[in-house]
Amino acid sequence: MRIFLRVAVAALLAPLSVAPLSAQTVARPDAATSAPNTGAGAEAQALPDPAAAPPAPATLSAQPGKARVVGSTADFRDIALPSGIAALPGGGWRLTGAASTSEPERPQAQALVQLARALAQRTEGRVTVLSQVAGPANDLATARRDSLAQARALKARLVAAGLPDTRIDLRPLGLMPAGRILIDLLPPATPLPAEDLRP
Repeated sequence: MRIFLRVAVAALLAPLSVAPLSAQTVARPDAATSAPNTGAGAEAQALPDPAAAPPAPATLSAQPGKARVVGSTADFRDIALPSGIAALPGGGWRLTGAASTSEPERPQAQALVQLARALAQRTEGRVTVLSQVAGPANDLATARRDSLAQARALKARLVAAGLPDTRIDLRPLGLMPAGRILIDLLPPATPLPAEDLRP
């Protein structure tokens, strides 16, 4: 009878002695997954994937061999300017007399061809043509149309010499306070001349 009781008690106590071991075996995997990983694997996970990085933007540069000119006529000093075409102090050129009409004299026409080619080859950006006329004082609409026709005539010469049409802006000012016929040809980024050209 005593032997039977000892066997029964041992059978009841056996699960209690095994439970801590089974709890430990179950807790170990959880501890392993929750513990921070401080080895080489953690560093590999912290680094971004190079394949996922966006590509670097392309570098856009100016065309080779083309210099940027920002209005200084010193870059065009190799072009001889005849009577009727004068360099402006702030940059660009002023055309007066026959040079500002649709029929310039031969030296003036040759100088305009050289200026147009130089602007096309040495500069980037838009060239501005400012045009004004001497009259009629009593008809501002006609004066504006005349200054537009004057500017278009110069533009046609510049385009024929090689300056792209899309790089030329026309500003027909019409009749200005100075009351004289002239055209200002301005390279890219040249400030507008204040003298005689205030609307």
